[in-house]
This record gives sequence, C-alpha cells and structure tokens, in this order.
Amino acid sequence: MTIVADSPVRLAVGPSLEQVMTRLNELLVDRSGSATWWAAMASRVETLSRSLWEYRGSGELHAEITTDEPRLVPAVARLEAEHEMLTSELTGLRSLISKHAGDRGSVAVIVARSTEVIALIRAHQRRSREVVHEAWSVDLGGGE
Repeated sequence: MTIVADSPVRLAVGPSLEQVMTRLNELLVDRSGSATWWAAMASRVETLSRSLWEYRGSGELHAEITTDEPRLVPAVARLEAEHEMLTSELTGLRSLISKHAGDRGSVAVIVARSTEVIALIRAHQRRSREVVHEAWSVDLGGGE
C-alpha cells in the first residue's frame, strides 16, 4: 500500500471534524439552555453531521487498503458499518434536539446524548487510525 504524505486522502478524521466536535463540546460545558444555546446546538450538530459525511471521502483510502491488504477487508467493512451507525446516531440527536428545543429541563438529556455520540465518533476515529496504521506498517515492513 502506498500512502503519500501530501495525498488529498485523509488518513483519519481531519481537523475540520475535530474542530466541529470541539465547538460542540464548548456548548456542552455552557449548558445555558437559552434560545441561543438551542439554536447553536442544532447548528453544530448539523455541521457535525456534514463533517462526518465529508469524512466518507476516506472511502478512497478504504478501497486502497482492501485492494492492497485483503486481510483488512473485515476491519474496513466494520469501519464502514460504524460510519452508517454514526450517521444514524447523529440523525437521532438532531431529532432529540428538535423535540426538546427551548426546554431548559431537557438540557441535561441533550448534553448526555451529545457526549455519547462524540465518544462514539472518537472511538471510530481511533479504530480508523489503527486500521490505517496496520496497513501502512505491514506495507513498510514494520509489521509483525
């Protein structure tokens, strides 16, 4: 497998997704429940959904990995299934925000669910990096 350092294909979730999650985390700490907070939550979760969808561009890398390293096909398939699950989780979170918008008593529910979804995305990032590392290590002769 050949991974070029300045390749347009991202090896893992890029900084834009990381920045979006950081901005969402800022709201989770705020917890004000004001109208502005609810609007910002809806906007940032929508942006996170778009960023996750754009991350799907890593499919090019997945194709390269499965072509060059067939033993990693099951791991790549799991990553792709996880991506679909994450998309579904974000859709559910957007619905939850829409349902409870303006209800200060629901802020804790939204914060808890958002925290869970962010943790799922971060775990997915970690697994994605591990698969790329595995493919790259073996290709470079650094694997076992």
